[in-house]
Amino acid sequence: MENQEFQKTINYIFELIENGMLQLGDKLPTERAISAKLGVSRNFVREAIRSLEALGLIECRQGSGNYLADNIKDSIAKSVNLMLLTHKITRQEVFEFRRTMDKTICTYIIKKGMSAESKTALADSLARMKSASVREEEMLADRDFHHALLHATGNRLWIAIIEAVSQTYRNWIETIMLAAESDIMEQINQTHEKIFNSILDKNPSVCMNAVDEHYDIIDDIHI
Repeated sequence: MENQEFQKTINYIFELIENGMLQLGDKLPTERAISAKLGVSRNFVREAIRSLEALGLIECRQGSGNYLADNIKDSIAKSVNLMLLTHKITRQEVFEFRRTMDKTICTYIIKKGMSAESKTALADSLARMKSASVREEEMLADRDFHHALLHATGNRLWIAIIEAVSQTYRNWIETIMLAAESDIMEQINQTHEKIFNSILDKNPSVCMNAVDEHYDIIDDIHI
């Protein structure tokens, strides 16, 4: 019975979202109102809301109420971190996910094409990699390259999911890059250039090889 009341509250909140009655950033009905509406104990309503808060789906504002979180990426990132902490997934699986998604992204862009704005953003990040005087500048340019590549797809679902995963991934990759020798960083930067040029040339096989080369270098460092 207790679990049923808890689940009933969760289902009700999801129904409000599905029916368009609750949008991102909107305030949820009060715990009292939900309790009266569903005929369940306020304790179970509170427990359900706190569970959704822990997942990053709801934001609890002291003295104001509960709101539907408007940053889906943070919610996904928290879920990924929870899976890592509970050993449901491994670091290596996250690396493999990024490798596969980068291949998918590049294939998609080659087929679809990309805007002049995206080309400029990618070219600019490559130029900054080459001219960087300190490792931190090089790392920022690396981040911007992958960000521009992802956003060139225009696929909002990919962007939300991959940017969320990248919040975890970037911590690792930047640790790797800080420890890498200069010649290794040069090799990584060259793979970025190969990826960019192969997209411009619409050559998927060369692009896939460049993505593999990029992640093989990273794997060799972090394993």
